[in-house]
Amino acid sequence: MTDRELAGDGADEPLPWAAPERADRQDELRARFEQTWASMISFAYHGGPPEDRDAALAGFGGFIDLDVAPDRCRVLSAFLTVIGEFRPEYRGGTLTGSDLAALAADGLPLSAESAARAGALLDEVTDPDLTEDVDRLRVILALAGVGEAVRAGAAIDGPELASMHERLNGLRTLFADGQDVDSFDLMSTLLRTIRTAEDEGTIHEMLAGALRSLDGDHLFRPTLERALTMVTAPPASPVDDWTAPRERLAAEADRLEIAFRVLAEDDPDRVLAGLRAATARGRLLMHDPSEENHRRAIAVLDAVETTTVGEHARLAAVLRGSIDGCRAMLLGGGTESSAAIEALLAGADDAALDPHLRDVSLGMSASLLAMRYQRLGRTDDLDAAVKLIRRVTEREDLEDAEYSRLLRYFLATSKIANAADRALPETFAAALTEVQRFEEQPGPLTRTMGFRLDRSVLEMFARAVGPDGVDLEHARAAGIDGFEEEAERMLTDARAMPPDHPLFLVNLGLVGAYLVQAGFVGSRLDLLDRGIAILAEARREAVRQGGGWTLANAQPLFGFALLLRYELSGRRDHLDDAIGELRAGTGLLEEQGDDIALASILYRLGEALRRRGDMGRRDPEKAVAYGIRYLREAAWQVVLQSTPRRSADAAAEAAGDATEVARWALACDRDASAVEALELGRNMVLYTATAYRNLADILADHGHDALAEEWRREQNDAPAFRGSGVPLLSRYEVPGDLRQRIRRVTRGTDLEDKLWSRTGPTEIATALAEARADALVYLIPGRTRDGAGRDVHHPGLALIVDAAGDVHRLPLPDLWIDPVGAFAAAQRDRVARRARRAPDRPSDRVLWRASLAELCRWAWTAVMSPLLDWTAGRGLVRARLVLVPLEGLSQVPWHAAVRSMGGVDRAACQDAVLSYAASGRQFVEACRIRPRPWTESPALVNVDDSGLYWASEEVEALRRDHYPTARVLDGRSRRDRARAAAVAELITEASLVHLSCHASPEPLPVESELILVGEERLRMADLLARAAQRPADRPGGLVVAAACGTDLSQTAHDESLTLTSAFLASGACGAVGSRWIVDDLPAAVVMALFHHYLNSGYPEPARALQAAQARLLDPGGGLPPRVAELFAGELDDISLSTPEVWAAFVYQGR
Repeated sequence: MTDRELAGDGADEPLPWAAPERADRQDELRARFEQTWASMISFAYHGGPPEDRDAALAGFGGFIDLDVAPDRCRVLSAFLTVIGEFRPEYRGGTLTGSDLAALAADGLPLSAESAARAGALLDEVTDPDLTEDVDRLRVILALAGVGEAVRAGAAIDGPELASMHERLNGLRTLFADGQDVDSFDLMSTLLRTIRTAEDEGTIHEMLAGALRSLDGDHLFRPTLERALTMVTAPPASPVDDWTAPRERLAAEADRLEIAFRVLAEDDPDRVLAGLRAATARGRLLMHDPSEENHRRAIAVLDAVETTTVGEHARLAAVLRGSIDGCRAMLLGGGTESSAAIEALLAGADDAALDPHLRDVSLGMSASLLAMRYQRLGRTDDLDAAVKLIRRVTEREDLEDAEYSRLLRYFLATSKIANAADRALPETFAAALTEVQRFEEQPGPLTRTMGFRLDRSVLEMFARAVGPDGVDLEHARAAGIDGFEEEAERMLTDARAMPPDHPLFLVNLGLVGAYLVQAGFVGSRLDLLDRGIAILAEARREAVRQGGGWTLANAQPLFGFALLLRYELSGRRDHLDDAIGELRAGTGLLEEQGDDIALASILYRLGEALRRRGDMGRRDPEKAVAYGIRYLREAAWQVVLQSTPRRSADAAAEAAGDATEVARWALACDRDASAVEALELGRNMVLYTATAYRNLADILADHGHDALAEEWRREQNDAPAFRGSGVPLLSRYEVPGDLRQRIRRVTRGTDLEDKLWSRTGPTEIATALAEARADALVYLIPGRTRDGAGRDVHHPGLALIVDAAGDVHRLPLPDLWIDPVGAFAAAQRDRVARRARRAPDRPSDRVLWRASLAELCRWAWTAVMSPLLDWTAGRGLVRARLVLVPLEGLSQVPWHAAVRSMGGVDRAACQDAVLSYAASGRQFVEACRIRPRPWTESPALVNVDDSGLYWASEEVEALRRDHYPTARVLDGRSRRDRARAAAVAELITEASLVHLSCHASPEPLPVESELILVGEERLRMADLLARAAQRPADRPGGLVVAAACGTDLSQTAHDESLTLTSAFLASGACGAVGSRWIVDDLPAAVVMALFHHYLNSGYPEPARALQAAQARLLDPGGGLPPRVAELFAGELDDISLSTPEVWAAFVYQGR
């Protein structure tokens, strides 16, 4: 059939303008008709421009209006309308069945409006001689409808399909060549299949089978390929449905994989089918993280990446990283997630990547990091996730508004994930306010159960958090109105999911836990039991599904709920049930490697055993064992952090728990275990820094050479002053996983025991002998509330380890933390004013002095009097004691404890040599470092622009009188300027370093810093980062920090972490620091006296400092001649015997 046959030749018809009534217009009409005809022939035969089509349509329209051969003109106009958008190659002569099949496969370029217009023209044709032409055009319109339905997946009802089928058969008879007939038979089969098939699977199988039988260049192959694509991935595909059950996802993945294999390589739908197949497999992994599902997903992505380029290949890479990372998390292998995250970020680094796809890569990386944080508890993973999401949400051209909302929601809720902030009322209030803002613009996010649960939990905790943190009484006073109704609504949503859906157990467990918490806060046992029943259901379903990580999460949650039931009921059988379930939970968590959950359950299990206290079952001893295990896990959480700042945050999580475990041990006469507990809880950050020194050797000794080498390389390559010893995965600042891999290979082995080498009485006794000291004394404050907020009465005590390794208990009934409060508050005010560069107000100074004097008198009564009586009773005269004050007691100057004797005050340091240690382990480590002669290679640091006049005079006098060969760093010399890198090197390399500069203690200890030339800062975090790189066997020097506040700790948790203790971690064998701000002149006097004694028969810094302070306290002693000469005429108005002057300085070390 030719175009001319469709259009009609026109040569044999009587000319319409030949009628007698139009004789006067005959020439005009003929000319117009010939011009119109020529335009039609040019467009329809010779690929003419659209202007020819428009001219012909206008001409034929005019003849219709004139009623000149109207039916013929309607047919010709319909013909032009049908072929109006055909490409020129289809407007070049004969239009065959193959052409029509190819056009149908591509989708006839015929809009719905054009089709309707052509159909309306044909409907008006009444001339019976034109019936065949009209039918031909109607069949083409039907074919166009079939092609569009196949291409776009439009819904076609049964009668319409039947009509198309009949018209297609009619069209078949118009063609004679064999291939054309076969082509229309295939199209007819397609329509019949769509009409009669009962399910998508049958259609899919028939189409796939037909495609396998066709040659690659068969004219109808494109049509069937599009039909297969339509049936394989309809608009309501389970790939896009997060509630789709496992069976639907599996069937969908199978169909998409078949489509991917049978579609031609150059077919664009093939790539999309492959990507959707991999997506379906990835979703299926959440139901079944098997190797088979993972292998099939990756195989498809491999094929996509090898057969395509550009955005599709990059999208395949993003999917690969997402699938690999999610499977690693589901299998508990958080350590394997780094490779997936690195792959995603490498793709995001690609400059050619589409911005939207980069957003997806960064968002998926953030999701994996958040999942890793939840499993491993490493807060810098959460930090990295937040940074990645901020990079995305800060872009103004973010395409997907809902995706942006989802990311912003993550930022809002992440505020409460940081352990250091989660107990602050303002943190919960801020997070709740941001979450509530999302409700102002409802959308898919706000309709999810997760959103409502987050909002409800935040509301509950916002009520539960009082001024001093989480407070049960405060929560109960606030009430739980509305929470029960909301829980029932969420439970309905949770049960709407199929049981095998991966989120079913998660949501069921969350709702159960929510009800348990609400019942406990509201003292509603019925509500709590309702939550327990739901958690029991979740646990049963987890068992039915094969256990694994779902059971490992459900079991401990169930045990904890039973423990809360005991808290409300007080029934012994409830406590027995809780202990049994918690024990089962610890085993499951160990199998899954869920470190962060394991630590929490271990502590709760120990506490439950202690409270039951069944001597026949040896509950007290078991409680101590679980408590020690908990502290080790908590210490690992410190190690797993990649920055000192985050290590400090992780250490804060275990605040006070070590003291509690130590009390458990003392209650069952396990004194050595009490010491071990205190040591595990003390200075976890410094413990980590010193442990790193030997880590590579320990790993190599146990056969882990590759890990040892990687660790050495990491430490050597680490930037000196980034504050972290850990290289990042990419420019997006994502930490690596080396620490997790080390954790995995050491768990439960003797390597772990060696890494966390015990610091017990034996090791402490050895160190005491090395330091010529008599005892190490832990000062433990009393408590009126335990870790669970219950009222208790635990008086203070001293736990004393003597030089023989024996452990003694000294009751200190007056030792509580409360008396420290007034002085600590005055200290914070002074430091805050100093940070603002505001001078001390006289009234503040008076208040601070009064609180210091009161504190010193209390310190004598509460501790030093009974302690010195104890030493005297053992024949120790002027004993050297190493004090380890716990919790807030580290702020007390115990050496300045004072009592009145005959109207004269006498300080503790006049009767004993008192030094300090952050922990027994720190003291032991310092004693293991070989000291160097102080005058061997000394260094003096003077910050000229600090405004400390006497500090400069002091440095010059020290060089002249004691250290003539000293290297002097100041602000004048080009070569030896007091810059951060140079000073940090001296602290680890010099035999003695004297620092005359300002210091800035901060609430977060690792952010404390020395202020050097040009306001350059040397942070504690930098010192700790260098500590891991220092060889363990290198001799150490003495660091003397005349700077104000270098031994001041403002932290509220049990971590005596100061710049002075950081000096020891960096390799010094001893360090002198100050507890508070001291004026320039009196500080210079104390330092001059200290160095005088250090170089005049008192080479041990502890005794040299004690001698200097005793000299200042002696009313008739005066100053040594060289010191008196230096300060001649300057001290008349200064009282050097007041604690404000001399008591600020303390010594830590051997």
